[in-house]
Amino acid sequence: MLFNSTAFILFFLVVHQVFWRLSSAGGRKHWLLASSLAFYGFWSVPFLLHFVGVVLLAYGALALLRRSRSRLVFAGILTALIANLLFFKYTNSVLGILGDSLGVPRALLWREELGIVLPLAISFYTFQIIAFIVDYWRGEIEEFNFLDFAVFIFFFPQLIAGPIMRHHEFLGQLDNPRMESGDAARGANRQQRGTGKRVQVADEIGSIINPMWAAPGELDAIGSAVVTLGFVAQIYCDFSGYTDMARGMALLLGYRIPENFFAPYLATSFTDLWRRWHVTLATWLRDYLYFPLGGSRVSTGRLYLNILIVMCLGGLWHGNSYNFFFWGFWSGLCLIAEKLAGMDGPATTIVRAILRNGYVMVAWCIGAIFFRAPDLQTVFAVFAGFTDWTARNAGVGELQVFQFYLMALLLQAARRYRQYYERYLFEYSVYLVPVLTVLIYFMIARIEKPAAEFYYFQF
Repeated sequence: MLFNSTAFILFFLVVHQVFWRLSSAGGRKHWLLASSLAFYGFWSVPFLLHFVGVVLLAYGALALLRRSRSRLVFAGILTALIANLLFFKYTNSVLGILGDSLGVPRALLWREELGIVLPLAISFYTFQIIAFIVDYWRGEIEEFNFLDFAVFIFFFPQLIAGPIMRHHEFLGQLDNPRMESGDAARGANRQQRGTGKRVQVADEIGSIINPMWAAPGELDAIGSAVVTLGFVAQIYCDFSGYTDMARGMALLLGYRIPENFFAPYLATSFTDLWRRWHVTLATWLRDYLYFPLGGSRVSTGRLYLNILIVMCLGGLWHGNSYNFFFWGFWSGLCLIAEKLAGMDGPATTIVRAILRNGYVMVAWCIGAIFFRAPDLQTVFAVFAGFTDWTARNAGVGELQVFQFYLMALLLQAARRYRQYYERYLFEYSVYLVPVLTVLIYFMIARIEKPAAEFYYFQF
């Protein structure tokens, strides 16, 4: 049940109407949990049972940690959660390497016999559970019950692709969801904005560049620029669109969940970009990997090594191929180079800000090629295309991608400077809410082809 589908609109309307007609906090939490289980179970009942098993195992470990601060239990549950993620995410790749690269034919047979399929959202919910357990171990969480824990993990608006919530960002709201003046307009506006990004921009870009990515050997310089800039715009509109929709739905249910994007393509340094892009993952990596490794309170050489380790692991979190490792490694190199050049701070003039934004986006686009390409051969083909100036790919559809890229920048500028216009949304919320609701429906209903999955669903 995709957010950008009419079936989900009907599902959410039922959830929303029943939720606000329940008078007790317990009733609302039970309804949210049941709705979230139904939402996930719609995708796969076996994976729902697996997910429930993971949550029960985690809560059982938390119950044991309540009785005694056992390092064995703490290490054991973290090991089990990471092993579960590694098994589903990387077993096929490891067996493929053993079979194809190391000449172990039996490994390919094992891969076929196992038939491992990646459970939906396993990367996101595993990180969220790990954060909860580590925060409890650190003494940052005092009291909670199973219902609160389960709703926190299963909460359907952000379940599939984040944002990766932390306990302090949600648990305190559970018993008292609230709708303040203007919240209905804010929620509907976020929904409409996210739907527009996803349906009218990301999907349209995908219809142009996906066939080009499938034939990388035919790319010339324009084609390589199109697939690169197109994907950069597509991934932003796809992922931030999902976040907007998730935050809009949560707000309509009386909950405020964290933002995940703060106009990243307007960043003036690579460090700044990572403070704006997929913020909840970046802060998770900082708090649970970078700081435990020593953070910046170490020697210069160790600092750079810590950055590379964290970014490479962040890359591998996204996927189980060499491409994602090299994407993380490239991102780490960019952060290190910036520190060496003393350019990780804010720009002091408008001219410097523009120039620095230019190099940041060039570096980001290079990384995006690794991120999008299915294998290293495709990466090499896209880079090779930049050397071919025969202009074979200068069609109208391809040139539209540059317009979509500019649209992605304008959307981020609108996000950054929203304080200048947002108040008007709330003044006329009585009229805007029904209008935006109808717009959301028609933006989705106008799609003649089946609704496409969000890009981050594969992680």
